[in-house]
Amino acid sequence: SQSHRGFGGMAYTFRLRRSVSVTPSNDSGAVRNANYQTVEDIFREGDDIPPSFAETLGQFPGRLSHCGDTTVYPAYVRTATGPSRLRLFRNFASILTEGDSLPGAADTIRLILGEAGTQANGNKAVSRVSLAGPAVRSFNNEALVFENTKVIARKGDGVPGEKAGVVWSRFLGFWPIAEDRAVFLAKLRGPGITSRNDCAVYLWQEDESLIKLLREGDSVCAFDCPKVASILRVDVNPVGGDYVILASLVGGDRLRNQALFTGDAGRGNATTDQMLREPSLRLRKGTLYADSAISGVSPLRSMTLAAVADSGGAAGKGRGQIINDAGEVAVCVTFDDRSKEIVTGIPR
Repeated sequence: SQSHRGFGGMAYTFRLRRSVSVTPSNDSGAVRNANYQTVEDIFREGDDIPPSFAETLGQFPGRLSHCGDTTVYPAYVRTATGPSRLRLFRNFASILTEGDSLPGAADTIRLILGEAGTQANGNKAVSRVSLAGPAVRSFNNEALVFENTKVIARKGDGVPGEKAGVVWSRFLGFWPIAEDRAVFLAKLRGPGITSRNDCAVYLWQEDESLIKLLREGDSVCAFDCPKVASILRVDVNPVGGDYVILASLVGGDRLRNQALFTGDAGRGNATTDQMLREPSLRLRKGTLYADSAISGVSPLRSMTLAAVADSGGAAGKGRGQIINDAGEVAVCVTFDDRSKEIVTGIPR
């Protein structure tokens, strides 16, 4: 199921048990509860698709994003001619379909691998898709797409702000924000890129520009001058853009080799004040913290954050969430005495 407190309601996909009236051609769908009071079975396999009613909903893969009175979900579409194809819907309106042209390119969308609708009015969709075409190879066969109009990033394309030849290699996760932004976690490759600096978090802004939020190998502003070793976990609040990044550190105090960063992708603007969107170091391993298990103060031994993205890399879609729109996070911390606590609040 999917829900978000900021805009009300919830939705979930279902699979029905076979019976006389339930067959393989109508056993899946989605239920939406737009106002917490009325359950609406509005999307059902076998239903004709308005307004033309010339196509029929097919199998539901079991993924969706819900916001207020709109639901973004993929479902196969059956037609009188041709094979079924997976289509991404907003309610009954089509967003994109496998086989559509990639925005601004001659290539086509081969598969819809994952999607998330924005948690704001309109419920705009960000999708991860694989591509097909005469010039498509393994190094450029995937992209992140906003709606069906804009390409956020594509494998094989150059990475803004990096030296010539540095390109996108893989997309590991993505989080839509409001109606016009997205954060994504990506792998890079090219000149000067090694396993020590090939993973980064980027923000796609409202003017369609990209800024780097944090990358492996970046220097960290701290007394012992460490660098980011590995980006371990990322989560983003889809309403306002508050985000949290857990990373391991190298080159500094070995007893303090883990750090928690937070930032707000909704602060400032996309040009003169974009630095206000960059992350700040908030908490490090080794910090003295009040440990309720021993009724005293104990150093942090480690921090962990829950995994929130689905198998397609989509997150910020109403599933479990680490950070809310007030910047409060939920972190599992382990102390030196091996006791553990779930700590919540705004890290300072």
